[in-house]
Amino acid sequence: MTLTGKELGRRLKSARESKQITQEAAARELGVSRVALTLIEGGKRPVNTTQLEKLAGLYGRRLEDFLVAGDEAEKVALRFRVAEELQNRVDRSIFEPVIKLLREYTQLEKLLGLDAKYRHPVKYEFPEPASVWEAIKAGQEIAESERQRLMLGGRPVRDIAGLLEIQGIRILDIAMDTDISGIFMCDEETGMSILANPRHHAFRHAFTLAHEYCHLLVDRDRALLVSSGGAGKDLVEVRANAFAAAFLLPKAGVVEFFESIGKTGGTRTYLAIGGVKGAHEAEQRRTATSISIRLHDVVHLQHHYGVSWDATVYRLQNLGVISKDECRELLSKSEEAKALRRLIKVDAPDSETEKKSGSRDFNMRFFCLAVDAFCQELVSRSRLKELLAMIGVGEPELKELLKAIECGVKGKVN
Repeated sequence: MTLTGKELGRRLKSARESKQITQEAAARELGVSRVALTLIEGGKRPVNTTQLEKLAGLYGRRLEDFLVAGDEAEKVALRFRVAEELQNRVDRSIFEPVIKLLREYTQLEKLLGLDAKYRHPVKYEFPEPASVWEAIKAGQEIAESERQRLMLGGRPVRDIAGLLEIQGIRILDIAMDTDISGIFMCDEETGMSILANPRHHAFRHAFTLAHEYCHLLVDRDRALLVSSGGAGKDLVEVRANAFAAAFLLPKAGVVEFFESIGKTGGTRTYLAIGGVKGAHEAEQRRTATSISIRLHDVVHLQHHYGVSWDATVYRLQNLGVISKDECRELLSKSEEAKALRRLIKVDAPDSETEKKSGSRDFNMRFFCLAVDAFCQELVSRSRLKELLAMIGVGEPELKELLKAIECGVKGKVN
């Protein structure tokens, strides 16, 4: 159930009446008129967290009693029932606070009036694919359209997490079975959210975010999707894999890259997408070709776009740059490719040993939202303390923060 202003007002009125407190007394404690309180209880006037805290204290209730739209454990249990892939593979004790944190994030955005300011991604209307061929073609078409919409051209997407977050998509890391790459969720309380597996290296992390981005663009009506190795035969997952490969390694960019180093290739109508549990293949017609792409060229391309070795090799096969046999040969050379990257000292974030942290960026934005709400007197100091504790900020750090706020600058963007 979504918490509406009317439902919040009903809860406030019920709590007041259960304590046998008159509207006049409650309004006086709140510092508003009785008419204003009547409007609040009728869901016709907004109420901020500071006012809610006063009423909670007056009525002997917790703030959560008014803000939570349902029992947290019950909601998490429902998500686990909906997605069988979560059973025994994601710790519920970890999942529950993440859901709560996402909901608090949504509440802060609403308090600050930011929820309507995002330019959310468009929704692409595509039917569910009937074959692997359709799934791959659709994923590639959506990727090309989305890159055009974002005016990315053939450039690498160096920070896909930032690209998603600027559109209002929340990204968090959550410990789960290594076979699960990511979880996509979309509802009014938690917003559009992607939970990624922090156990995966940077290349796979980027691919996961792009994969879940496809679900957001096409499948957001499903509310929750789990991407795992066991879902490899699901054509919706195949489509998302195809999108991720084409979005991270755009055809125009790959062609331009090889032209810049004097390499050319042929074309084929052969499609293959690498997944966690192997490849998905489809073919209509092939044309033999001979090219001069070598191992170091593919390592160079992989480094340029910051994607995994397998994703790079499969993408080259899709584009007709290499043959199926050459694809298999290059896939078998992954250790040699790693050795070559180490030899030329490829820096992070392309290093496979570096773990990307989606939670770090999310926590920073959550932190800033909470502090802004406090500075605008939308939440109290005690509420600020409670919110920041959710992302690991303790009392000593809070005191330092408050000092910094007092002496902070007050700039303005024109």
